[in-house]
Amino acid sequence: MKKLIYLIINKIKSQLLILVFLVTINLLACMGYIPSTIELTDILISIFNTHGLLLIALASFLENIIGFNVYFPGSILILTSMSLTAGDPKKAVLVFILIVLPSTLAQNINYLIGYFSTKEIKKQNLIKLSKIKLGLLFGTTFWHPHTTAITCMASGSEGLNYIVFLKYFIVFSLFWNMFWAITMYHFGYFAKATSNLTLFFYIYLVLWITWDVVKILKGEGHTDRSS
Repeated sequence: MKKLIYLIINKIKSQLLILVFLVTINLLACMGYIPSTIELTDILISIFNTHGLLLIALASFLENIIGFNVYFPGSILILTSMSLTAGDPKKAVLVFILIVLPSTLAQNINYLIGYFSTKEIKKQNLIKLSKIKLGLLFGTTFWHPHTTAITCMASGSEGLNYIVFLKYFIVFSLFWNMFWAITMYHFGYFAKATSNLTLFFYIYLVLWITWDVVKILKGEGHTDRSS
């Protein structure tokens, strides 16, 4: 039993790290040491109205860092800035670049966080999904920074080869970034409807934990039967 508990904790320590970080952030906000998400939103909107484009790159980077993005309301600024480019193609391209480059850097950092947090098992190449299944995983989670961050961290944690990861990342990141850019350019009123999707982050995180625990339990079951 102790061995099983150790294996489970070791396997899901990346997810546990995220949860500890989120609990800490929420406690600090509740105690008044840092602004709440609502207060931070008002502060950022005020800064955005004053400095505009200078804040977009920073917001995009922080919005894509796993765990911190649940606290940081960067998606509101990102979607707002995209919607304000309507009718100005040059500005739309500039905003797109300011969003995509920092988010790409952040998501690759998420991969590295996962990779180094479970370095003792990374060589086992635990992700053995087919190209179609990997495509479905990336395609159905890259629509929002929160779920994208978990997929990127999980890819590193599970030992997915970086070159393979990069290929899928480029394809689906570009697809969803272009989708949202075009959507917000033409239909900016969607911003408020899609800005607060934290629940999806928690649901996906729980699914990731459940998936890892089930794999451990199945592995232990095979071991018991063979011994």
